[in-house]
Amino acid sequence: MYDKPSRYQNTKGLNLISIKLSEIGSYFHFQQPLIAAWWDNSPTVVKLLSVLPNNQEYRDEVRQRLISNLNEDYTNRLPELKAIVDPLLQLFPAGEYSLQFHTTSWKKPTETDYIFNDWELAFANPIDVQLQELKLKEYLEFLAENKRHQWHNIAKLWRQTTYSFYDGFEFSFVATMPASGIKEERVKYFEEQITKGDRPFAIVFNCHYEQKVTSENGNIYDRSLFSDNFIIDGHHKLKAYYNLKMFPRFVTITHYPTTREEIKFNIEDLIEVLYPWHIEYILRNWHQKEQYIQPYLEKKNSKIHAFIR
Repeated sequence: MYDKPSRYQNTKGLNLISIKLSEIGSYFHFQQPLIAAWWDNSPTVVKLLSVLPNNQEYRDEVRQRLISNLNEDYTNRLPELKAIVDPLLQLFPAGEYSLQFHTTSWKKPTETDYIFNDWELAFANPIDVQLQELKLKEYLEFLAENKRHQWHNIAKLWRQTTYSFYDGFEFSFVATMPASGIKEERVKYFEEQITKGDRPFAIVFNCHYEQKVTSENGNIYDRSLFSDNFIIDGHHKLKAYYNLKMFPRFVTITHYPTTREEIKFNIEDLIEVLYPWHIEYILRNWHQKEQYIQPYLEKKNSKIHAFIR
């Protein structure tokens, strides 16, 4: 259950936090890309995920703008909810947004119930481009020990250094902190509170670029782009809901950019923070990339020339 979103203008956005988006995937940006998710080139609905080490400055920016009252039911109370998240919205780009409050009813499962999670919570371990030689060495050792699996995707270098998750559920939440940042005692605390009847909610940020294309014969096709759902606040809450096999309570903040430039998927930024084999994989599988990477190719000193000559 969720409220129907109503759109409004965020006029005070400082553009400190943003989402960059393309056909191949999306990444969450604060000073630099903090986490990137891109499509796996396979028949299944799978994405690959890489995250940088925990960024304390980003965490502090979010925390100082969030107040309490993140434990109430704001169904049909969007004006009150907007008042709570307004200080947070100052971190985002100016422009058009919508808010949705998601909740669901829940009954305690019996011993005979078959319980499963129909939503995804994706955490990744941090990467460090300074360690790429070590990662390559570990990969070669893995191949030597697993020769009979060398043909399989699991033995590919890009697979060994990313986290893969299934993006076919109704909701897939992407963590903006590494898995190592989760404190189990905090998760246990929320598990206890939820079991007692509290329903704390998380805050999620996503982006929807509305785009229609007209073909030569006049047919109109929807080519809109949707980002991943990046967790702004509530990693421990969502982990607690997941452990309890409950659908979580959460708020989605959706940005609706009006131009492609606002969400520019800057491959040069990603080159700085991802392993080179990740960049190779993205460029190899990014359809229609030519029109977007051409400005980088025209720069003589661009690092993209190491991947495309």
